[in-house]
Parts: sequence; structure tokens; C-alpha cells
Amino acid sequence: MSFTPPPDAPPASVAIPSRSLDDQVAFDTKTDTYLNWLATFRDWLATFTGWVGTFTAELATTQDQVQTSALAATDAAAAALAASNFKGLWASLAGPLAKPACVKHDGRFWMLLNNLADVSTSTPGVSADWTSLDAGNVIQVVTVNTTMQPGITYVVAAADVTLQAPVALLTGDRLIARSIVAGAFLADWNGHSVKSDPQTLPMSIPAFMGFDLTYTGSTLA
Repeated sequence: MSFTPPPDAPPASVAIPSRSLDDQVAFDTKTDTYLNWLATFRDWLATFTGWVGTFTAELATTQDQVQTSALAATDAAAAALAASNFKGLWASLAGPLAKPACVKHDGRFWMLLNNLADVSTSTPGVSADWTSLDAGNVIQVVTVNTTMQPGITYVVAAADVTLQAPVALLTGDRLIARSIVAGAFLADWNGHSVKSDPQTLPMSIPAFMGFDLTYTGSTLA
């Protein structure tokens, strides 16, 4: 992104009138010149102040764009790593399966989120152990208190449910939830801050609302 250039430098200062050093004529002349310079400098300072506000906003936007690009690159790298460890059709697999791994099932490619003792017991598109590489995230409908896993879209189908963030998060992890009931649910951030704001109590999420937050390495944003 390009930044708005600052205004040109203010006009050079002029001589300051002195009662003790200048005669009356010189003093009057310098005073008129100095007052005119002050008026010009005042206008320049107002312009500069406006530019500082503009530059600060542009800098914040650029920082957001850089952060978003970095998170997207992290996601893409994780997906590429999983895809490079393609294990074949899920239905043909059995026994232990560890990350990184990718399988194909029901016409989609799935990335493994959790190490499995027996891959045949965890069905892509049904289990939260998987997230799709070529379509939306795995959806999990919840009606009881649940500890979230990154990359899963939790659909809250009962009021007063608490969704708890995992203790450990990696940069780029996304926590997503949507409510489909006419009642609030709670988000327990488990010690993580949200947009750099410390969260000591569970956050009430209004009816039919939700959140989509990405861990930056220091906060959920």
C-alpha cells in the first residue's frame, strides 16, 4: 500500500522582533513579518496534524494487511504440508495415523488435525479430527459445554452452552462459532486475550451471533 506523503516543510523562520535591540521602525517591521509568518506556520501545522492522522490510519491498515497475509501464508503452508503427505482414500486406511496427513473422502480432500490411534474410527466430514482442504470447515453441532479445536465451525444449538478455547494455540489457529438459538452462549477464552484485551471471565455471545477469531501468536483477533 502507498502512503500519503507529508506536507512540504514549513516556511523558514523569520527574525523575531526585540524591544531591547530594535529601534521602533525595525521592531514594527519585524513584528508584521513575524505575525504573518506565524499565521502561515499555523496553517501548515493544521495541515501536518491532519496528515499525521491520515498516516496513522494508513499504517494501521497496512499492519492489518500484513498480519492477514502472514496468517494466510501460515494456513497455506499447513495445507501444503498436509497435501504433500497424501495417504490415499480414507476408506482404504486403518490403524494409527499421525499429522501431517491428507486423505480423500466423499469427493473432498481432508487435512488431519489430531493424531489418531485408528483412522478408520474417525470419519472425515463427521469427526472434528479433520478439516476440508477444498471446501468449508468441518461443522460440529453442540448442545453441551465443549472445548473447541482450531479449524472447526461450532454451531451452537442450545442456550447457555460454554465453548472453551484450548489451552495452547498456534499462530494462525482459528476459533469459529455460530449460534442458531434464541439465547446467549458463553465463550471461555481460557486465559487468551481477545484483540489484546485480557479476558478474565467468560464472554456472553448474544443469540444468533458468533465469532471468527484467529490467533496472532499473542492474541485472538
